[in-house]
Amino acid sequence: MAKNSFKTSFTKSTISKDEQGNFIITEILKDSALSYNLTEILDGLIDVENLSLSVNKDSDLVPIEED
Repeated sequence: MAKNSFKTSFTKSTISKDEQGNFIITEILKDSALSYNLTEILDGLIDVENLSLSVNKDSDLVPIEED
């Protein structure tokens, strides 16, 4: 059976809110930062069935001290 996929991804990003209450996602690139209206992106998915949503946060682990 045929399959059509839609995927939007952001890496090294920060989520904030603007003065109007919209969620803004800012992607940090090597030489710049690009911001997108996450609220508009999510609004476009209202009532869409069979969605999968994933949010990940990576953080560095602190190593134990070696003797």
